[in-house]
Amino acid sequence: IFTVPKRVRPFFRFRRDLLGLLYRCAWETWQECVAELCPAGKSGAVMTLHSSGDLLAWHSHIHVLLLAGALLPDGTFVPLQIDAKKLRDRFADKVLSALVKEALLTQEDVDSMKSWPHSGFSAFLGQPIDRTDTKQRLFVARYLKKCPIAHERLSLTTTNGETVVTLTAVRNGETNLRTFSVLEFLAELQQHLPDLWE
Repeated sequence: IFTVPKRVRPFFRFRRDLLGLLYRCAWETWQECVAELCPAGKSGAVMTLHSSGDLLAWHSHIHVLLLAGALLPDGTFVPLQIDAKKLRDRFADKVLSALVKEALLTQEDVDSMKSWPHSGFSAFLGQPIDRTDTKQRLFVARYLKKCPIAHERLSLTTTNGETVVTLTAVRNGETNLRTFSVLEFLAELQQHLPDLWE
């Protein structure tokens, strides 16, 4: 999972054309890290953009199902151990450089963000999935295409003729709630609908 900090997320919310930049930065980062360990090899990935956090707030991040290594020209598979910190730092550099090029950040902004103890960028690498573990591969593949909300996490209550939508999220045993009027809920949800590209 490639994640960007809150400081830059509004750029991707209001400039949808920049979302492709996240894909490109994530893929180039992975390719470069693989090439450093196995110059003759090629890797592969399936990527998807998730735009929301648990409670529908805008949180653009890329989920990726990656080949955990490289294929050599003769078809031999070479397993690789990629350093998550190197992956995170390289991804951050690429995203920040692209935003400077778009004139959305200055170099001073970038230097300031890099001085933070926690920049907000992350690259999470899960455990490799064995090729025979169909159940786990299907779970991850389904997660790649999941919706921003699940029906079982929504509830509607009506009091004095006013309907309230409640969205529930459980993380680490802790339940969080967010409530909306119907119109607020629709407005929040619509930001996660992808643009129609010609």
